[in-house]
Amino acid sequence: MNLINIKPWNTDELREIAVAGFNKLNMQIDLRIADNIAQESLSSPQLMQSICYNLSMILDIDNTDHPAMPDQEILDKAYRMTSLNLLAYQEVARKLKTGPNPRGQKRKTYLTIKGEETDIYELLLKAIADDPPIVSLSIDSIKRRIDVLLGNNADRPDRVKIKAAIDQMQAIMQSSEPMYQVFEYKDDEVYILEPLFLFFLRWGNLN
Repeated sequence: MNLINIKPWNTDELREIAVAGFNKLNMQIDLRIADNIAQESLSSPQLMQSICYNLSMILDIDNTDHPAMPDQEILDKAYRMTSLNLLAYQEVARKLKTGPNPRGQKRKTYLTIKGEETDIYELLLKAIADDPPIVSLSIDSIKRRIDVLLGNNADRPDRVKIKAAIDQMQAIMQSSEPMYQVFEYKDDEVYILEPLFLFFLRWGNLN
């Protein structure tokens, strides 16, 4: 898969894609909705355009004189639809979620507030994908997100366990093809290198 590097855009620039685009379709989009889409686009104009296109398809703007302003449910549907164009990242997510070979040993699992049983690698991906979408997260931020995901569960991975798991994930990426290089870990910070991967983590099917 060939990736095209596009200069990151700020929120105001991304918002203008939605405002100008929907104006041409005779629809004045609410700025709060445009900002929501811009936040999910993670500085990528390519992603912003894809989301807006799928949203216009869902609203059937071409065949509707006065399309209704989308609510959060419709926005979420547009995000999930957009993730279908990013299925190349499904295998990347699966590989990272699987983690290193456990060599016959059973991994420790954690119970989330949603009743999901996850190991440390899946838990890390859930934390990275949690709200709000951010392309740079410190170890302490990731731990706080994990603590929220686990709720009152007293059994939580500590900072050392989290760092070790991220190191393992980075080793997996470094020994894989270039498209697997989706984040970098240095100086106790995780930097998302590919916004499309983070978007897929948030809205795609990881199974």
